[in-house]
Amino acid sequence: MTSTSSLGGEIRVAVLFSGLFLALGMQMAFLQLWLEDWGLSAAEIGVLHSVGVATRIVAGVALPAWSDRWGRPRAALTGLALVGAAAAALHLAASGRAELYLLTMLSSAAFAGLIPMSDAHGYAAADRAGFSYRRARAVGSLAFLAATALGGAAVARYGVDVAPIWMAVALALGAIGAADAPFPSARKAAPPIWRGLWSVLSQPGFALFMLAVAGTTASHGVYYVYSSVHWRDLGFSETVIGGLWAWGVAAEIGLFMVGRSVIERLGPARALALGGAAAAFRWTAMAFEPGLAALIALQTLHALTFGLIHLAALAFIAARAPANLSATAQGVTAAAAGGVAMLLATSLAAWVYPIYGSGAYWLSAGFGVVGLVAALALAAPWSGHAPAEEA
Repeated sequence: MTSTSSLGGEIRVAVLFSGLFLALGMQMAFLQLWLEDWGLSAAEIGVLHSVGVATRIVAGVALPAWSDRWGRPRAALTGLALVGAAAAALHLAASGRAELYLLTMLSSAAFAGLIPMSDAHGYAAADRAGFSYRRARAVGSLAFLAATALGGAAVARYGVDVAPIWMAVALALGAIGAADAPFPSARKAAPPIWRGLWSVLSQPGFALFMLAVAGTTASHGVYYVYSSVHWRDLGFSETVIGGLWAWGVAAEIGLFMVGRSVIERLGPARALALGGAAAAFRWTAMAFEPGLAALIALQTLHALTFGLIHLAALAFIAARAPANLSATAQGVTAAAAGGVAMLLATSLAAWVYPIYGSGAYWLSAGFGVVGLVAALALAAPWSGHAPAEEA
């Protein structure tokens, strides 16, 4: 039975995740439309997104490491959420491209710290306090679903200026959750962490693990940057576009509800391989501009290409990184997967999509194959990385 204190902690972590993913859902599904209506071309949107990804590479390592060293995760998360809220709101006042680049960098840095730090501290707090991380994280996914479904209806009715306003309010909500989340503060700063971090990263199989996560995660690059623009060009309304994003997240939520048993049955490496295979199939099919019914079916695969990859990565890291390095290890993995690899994917997409349109999804399929091959190598019994199968 869950105690009152555990339930209260779970609710506060769920509020944090809700705020983050209400904002992230709106950003990923509709900010690209706001940028297009602001006046950016498809190529400029791709370049701007690449700038954001490059920022996440640095911030995704530096901010979690700073938080682990400082030892005050609640204050760190609250501050980052407020910075993100301010950056979102200031989009409405941007009058030039230079301002958009600056705001993109601020927003990207905030998310780069918020996501891995919330995941790592939420996962650890759930284990320590006895509440369900999966439930709290699933609430975040429901919030993402609401942002894409209800946000699509709001954008269709009131215009794309809803997007930055929504993001600002949502991140302020996340700050409220972070301020009282059950993340203990250290009495003094932690000792230098880089030597300990290297002992984690240099473990057998860790490089293959990062390559597997990076390949499949980066396979979403074209989807994240151009899917809404492409679907609108094909004649789909903002409401339908929001519904497609929401359906993918709904599938992800379903996976989260049974994810622990899936990871325990498959092990992290085989789970990563399944996600990579699903990505290769999903993006290959997307290159052929499928109709609405087929798109709905393909969106269901988001449960595997994102949700399963996320849970497998958390399980892999939790089994190998000590508590004082968990956020940093998660940040390094996110920087490799959502940073370096995603920068390569989005930079290529910014060049290919304006010329070939949906043909850019062949790039995504290629990244999925990279993730699949790396995961198979990690899972192979002859590879010497058998510990990767421990959940």
